[in-house]
Amino acid sequence: MANFFDRFDEASAASPAPGAGAPPAGNFFDQFDGLSAPNGNAPGMGTALVRGAVQGATLNFGDELTAAGEASGLPSWTSGIGMIRPAIGSARLAAEYLAPGVFGTGATDAYAAAVAREREANQAAETAHPLTFTGGALAGSLATAPLAPVAAPFRAAEGAHALTRAGIGAANLAAGGAAYGGAAGLGAGEGGLLERLPSAAGGAAIGAVAAPIVGGAITGARGAAQYVGDNIAAMRNPGPLADRIVARNLERDAADLPAIAAQMERANVTPAVTVHPPGGGKPVEIPRVVGGQQVTAADLAGPNTRGLAGNAARTPGPGKTAAEEFLNARQFGTETAPSQGERITRQLGSILGDDGAIATADSIIASRAAKAQPIYEKAFAKPIDYRSAPGQRLDAMLDEIPNSARFRANELLMLEGKGGEQLVFGNVPNRNGMYPLQAVPNTRQWEYIRRALWDDALGNKGFGKEGEISQYGAAVRQLIGRIDKSLNEAVPTLRAARAVYKGDSDLLDALRAGQKAFHPTMSKEAVEKALKGLSQGEAEMYRLGAANALRDRLANMPDGADKAKAAFGAPATREKIGAMMRGNPKGHAQFMEYLRNESRMFETRSKSLGGSATQERLAIAGDVDSAVGDFGAAAIQAGTGRAREAITTIWRTLQKANPEKRAAVMNEARKVLFNPDPEALRAFMRRAEQANLTIGQREEIASTLIRALPRAVIETAISAQ
Repeated sequence: MANFFDRFDEASAASPAPGAGAPPAGNFFDQFDGLSAPNGNAPGMGTALVRGAVQGATLNFGDELTAAGEASGLPSWTSGIGMIRPAIGSARLAAEYLAPGVFGTGATDAYAAAVAREREANQAAETAHPLTFTGGALAGSLATAPLAPVAAPFRAAEGAHALTRAGIGAANLAAGGAAYGGAAGLGAGEGGLLERLPSAAGGAAIGAVAAPIVGGAITGARGAAQYVGDNIAAMRNPGPLADRIVARNLERDAADLPAIAAQMERANVTPAVTVHPPGGGKPVEIPRVVGGQQVTAADLAGPNTRGLAGNAARTPGPGKTAAEEFLNARQFGTETAPSQGERITRQLGSILGDDGAIATADSIIASRAAKAQPIYEKAFAKPIDYRSAPGQRLDAMLDEIPNSARFRANELLMLEGKGGEQLVFGNVPNRNGMYPLQAVPNTRQWEYIRRALWDDALGNKGFGKEGEISQYGAAVRQLIGRIDKSLNEAVPTLRAARAVYKGDSDLLDALRAGQKAFHPTMSKEAVEKALKGLSQGEAEMYRLGAANALRDRLANMPDGADKAKAAFGAPATREKIGAMMRGNPKGHAQFMEYLRNESRMFETRSKSLGGSATQERLAIAGDVDSAVGDFGAAAIQAGTGRAREAITTIWRTLQKANPEKRAAVMNEARKVLFNPDPEALRAFMRRAEQANLTIGQREEIASTLIRALPRAVIETAISAQ
């Protein structure tokens, strides 16, 4: 298929325009002819430099673009107005190609003459000053490389191995080199499209080979320079290198740093306040305090960041000691800082009620019991008349009382050193016709039996799986009701004592029921149902009892356990807490976040202090002196023909001397990752943002070089053919 420019090239060969061998007056390159060779006939160095640069910048299409400008018919002074001359010239050429009878052949003839003249001039400049022309071509290629499209048809999968990424990078360079080489070969060729195809194919082959070689050399040199620079930085100023490593891991975790800083603020910081004394006086400034939960970026950011924090905690040096002290103090507590269990207990108290509230409730109940005690003692002193109707009913109910209730009542009597029986004459005479004396429960024992029965009614046996009163619980409650009725009739003073104590006994019942809320047999629905039937004060006591049960559970766990997960990991437990906090959804969400933080903190300590010892061994061996000695050993191995051993030694040495594993760098990373102050994280964010500008500029320059130098080499090689 014929190329659009074919007819113009043919016209050039058939009938050169007058004066085609010499540039017309006012040619753009005249100004550089002052730098001519001594013989005064060859083009000057300046002309060779500029002509080479134009060819390099245009993929060897500079001569044809100049010729298209000549075909425009515009005066030469318009050359400096962008691409207006080539654009108009191309339009005229297209019009003459489509309708020569209408538009004539003036532009075609001018183009043909200019192409021949420009190619002759370029050849003369390259012959006279080959190095200068080649240097100009290199400079032109480099200057326009950032504007050229990036040919990268291949992509590495996320998390691909380094060798895989390197191979894909080389393939992309080869693809880009082939594209640029083909274009440059096409521009360097002469004649129509078919005549130029061999030149384009040769250019593509050169580009496919040269681009990976040159690009790989640049990448390798860049990596070596960075390795040396990082080692120097690790010794002199490790902070920026540590920031770069931290930023890389945070990026891998896709960490939302502003959100993490805000979460740390909520969990760790008590804000500064100004206190105005009553009655005037100078206001007192209470400073901001960092303490609280002490959750850090290592806990919240993700697995890569936590892994880096673990490396910092295991690398020997000041960072290792500081990290161990921080993590252990956070888990086990110190004289001034709470342990994990103590923190959870305090947080639990803030949402369900604390020990102080339970102590207050117990105090109120004890106070009411003290007031009722004299009346109780007066009632206990009165014997029961078992010959009366209520006494006979009590005597008949003795056989219905579970042995466990009678046993607990007798146990309590023994602990208090009180008697629980009274003697009465039996109803059945013996063989001698006498009515024998027999021991029966007195008023005190009946009251204690009644309390023991209530323990059964409110215990696990008293309820079903869904929180409903079980058949056993209903029978016990019915028995208690009959005992109450008969006792009140038999001993009226006891009724008065109960009336004094009753208000707080209901609260005590709610407290005891709450303590059983987290039993496995109790469901969320059962808790909700229990709370519905309680007054506001009783519901508060129910929650206090539940909190007390959870505190007991936490207290009985070993300090080295993840108490947040062990005590609250079961979904049923969290659902029951949600049921108790139905009126406070915000508080419930904050408590759940608190528990998640605690579990993350435990995991951070576990993985940081219980990890592999590889990092520690590398850090111990990773000093410069050791690396120098190892490189010396590799040189000896290579010199004695043991190339494989030398390569292995060098690889291991590079691993040991990794600047990112140095103790000073890891210590700086620790200061960011194990710092509970959100302001430290925000300061890191500001440093990282500033560093990213510099790193971004360096990356852009490196990327441009990796793309531009291979292109420049390719074009130069094609031009030299």
